[in-house]
Amino acid sequence: MKKYRPYIAFAVTALVMILFFPSTGRFNYHYQKGHPWVYEDLVARIDFPILKTSEEILSEMEKRSSEIVSCYNYDDDVRKAQIAALNRSEDIPEAILKQAIDLISSTYEVGVAAESSDRLGSDRVIMVKRGKRMSEVPAQEVYSLEAARIRLLSELRYAFPKSDIDEMESRFSLTGYIVPNLILDESMTQLMHEEAIKHISPTKGMIYDGQLIVTKGELVTEDVAQLLDSYKAEYESNFRGGGEIITLLSHILLVIVMMLMLYIAVYCAGSGILEDFRKLLFVLFMALAVFLLTVFLGEFNRHFLLAFPFPVLALYIGAFFRRNVTVPLYWIILLPMLVMSGEGLQLYLINAVSGALVLGSHARFNRGFSQFINALVVFASAAIIYFAFHVLYSGDAWVWNRFAVLAMAVNGIFTVIAYPFVFLIERIFGFTSQTRMWELTDTNSTVLRELARRAPGTFQHCLQVANLAEDAAREVGADPMTIRAGALYHDIGKMANPLCFVENQARGAADTYHAGLTPQQSAHDIIAHVDDGLAFARKFGLPAEISAFINSHHGTSLTRYFYAQYCNAGGDPEDKAAFSYHGVLPHTKEEAILMIADSVEAASRTLPDYDEQSISTLVDKIVESKVSDGQLQESDLSIRDISLVKESLKRSLMQIYHNRIAYPRAEAKQEAGAK
Repeated sequence: MKKYRPYIAFAVTALVMILFFPSTGRFNYHYQKGHPWVYEDLVARIDFPILKTSEEILSEMEKRSSEIVSCYNYDDDVRKAQIAALNRSEDIPEAILKQAIDLISSTYEVGVAAESSDRLGSDRVIMVKRGKRMSEVPAQEVYSLEAARIRLLSELRYAFPKSDIDEMESRFSLTGYIVPNLILDESMTQLMHEEAIKHISPTKGMIYDGQLIVTKGELVTEDVAQLLDSYKAEYESNFRGGGEIITLLSHILLVIVMMLMLYIAVYCAGSGILEDFRKLLFVLFMALAVFLLTVFLGEFNRHFLLAFPFPVLALYIGAFFRRNVTVPLYWIILLPMLVMSGEGLQLYLINAVSGALVLGSHARFNRGFSQFINALVVFASAAIIYFAFHVLYSGDAWVWNRFAVLAMAVNGIFTVIAYPFVFLIERIFGFTSQTRMWELTDTNSTVLRELARRAPGTFQHCLQVANLAEDAAREVGADPMTIRAGALYHDIGKMANPLCFVENQARGAADTYHAGLTPQQSAHDIIAHVDDGLAFARKFGLPAEISAFINSHHGTSLTRYFYAQYCNAGGDPEDKAAFSYHGVLPHTKEEAILMIADSVEAASRTLPDYDEQSISTLVDKIVESKVSDGQLQESDLSIRDISLVKESLKRSLMQIYHNRIAYPRAEAKQEAGAK
């Protein structure tokens, strides 16, 4: 079952992608107002409404804002109260009183508003609520307070021409019994105003299936551009081509192609991704994250896709994989945005180039404020590609979308801000990042300080091996930081029994530790430093990669010194078990280089002369013995790599053991003169 886990993981990832694949069309045309339509005649394949422009909607909103429909509550109690008060007037002639009551009652029945006639307007309507019923009434059909009072006096003068109505008005204030009974409801007026603006129609007509939209070579005017915008919006949101089944099959096919390309990239990476399930899960997680982000961010606004820091994913991958693996994986992982985004090619190139460039810049600028140079790299590369596409599609180099520019700036800044999440990824997937490896190379770390205190000779040996191995790693494209960290910790097991190893014994002193031991016992104590090193690695919480260096730096080779002693004393040469390390063979270039550098550095201390010939012979002999013993057979070092490693080691040893000038001793007479 274990060998099928990678394929199950790929299948689950593909299934999730298919489930969330957006069932929408993709409008593959680019156009710009003022430029000709460069494609064939475009005929509508679906019915779609013509959308209003933002200017048209804004103009309509402004018009609605100026046409506020006022809402009034009709209060019949006002009529009753004023008629009752008028009936209590005793000195008004009965005929005039009766006529006044009839006129005032009819006026109240229509409605009296406090606003002036000009304020009410002659071409507007108002809403009047009587009881639970709201009705629309022309403003000219209700009375303003001023108009209602003028009507009362005019009608009385007409009905009683011989009576002095003005004198009666002065004595009894007949018009004072007319007060507003239409009370403005401000909250309801505001609510209806907001609803009117909210329900402005976004469309202004229809185009039907089969209708010509634009012909080849036709100038894209503002009206044509609006038709194209409307068609694009409807097409991308609703069109599904040949039906649900065909659409689903196309989604499945696209996902299979993307997964197949990712599988090929992983297979060809040669970093043990398929064999290490954690690494595979990490790669698939990155691919799925890009897919889902492209789907969900694209549904909101295309500028969100420009603003999201996709280049930081390249840094995340680069923190755990070699550079020659990182870039291809990152480019393959970005494929969903090429397939699903409306401006996929532009978006893909922006993030693909930005991610590759920031990988290079981050290797140099990864400390303190200099990290923000990486943000500038991301923004500049994105802006250049955006500019190229902008000119290609619009022909205008100077008018940029300010939101797109802001989105690219946010992309750059968030690439820097989001990088520390690499430590969370490291913890979740159990990886060791390059930053963690860099921290391990600090010789002031607790473990290395303890090694320097307990086994100073071993500590110096580790430093030399680290320098040799790091230089060799650069020659063959291996990871210098990882191999340096491995070299510094590969012999920490010697802290458990430092005097067992010659480098920790006083120079010129007799080897008292092994004096009374048999070759088997001495070999046992020497070999134990590998197991002791693994125990220290667990104790100090060192990463699995460091433990791998500890376990493989001797492989299954022999402790040849004590094996030779055993054979010279008459032992059976076939009895090698007691003298063989029980570690594992190196599996990576880094582990293999460390094994060679460790043996070469230790053996170089026994040379009587450090000339070019002796060093070259020593390195060739050590490497040849490792190859013949099969210690390198499981590593991915090629013959060319081995040759480059040998040359690097020879060059480094010559620099370490170069000849020095012998200073002459001053003659006695000169010394006396100096005194």
